[in-house]
Amino acid sequence: MTVDKATRKVLIVVFSLFGLIFLALGVVELAFRHSFFLGALHVALGLMWLIGASLVYRRAPRI
Repeated sequence: MTVDKATRKVLIVVFSLFGLIFLALGVVELAFRHSFFLGALHVALGLMWLIGASLVYRRAPRI
């Protein structure tokens, strides 16, 4: 499956945005001791979104 440049850019932006939001939310929850479980979960989800963005950037077929 080939992905055009515009689709790749949109995916990278969306994945990065979600990743940064979840990562920041998790760090705030952990820093203010709001919830250790949800904070760790949000940090993990944020990292997963950022890893997904990096995989799309590096490995998606280019046209």
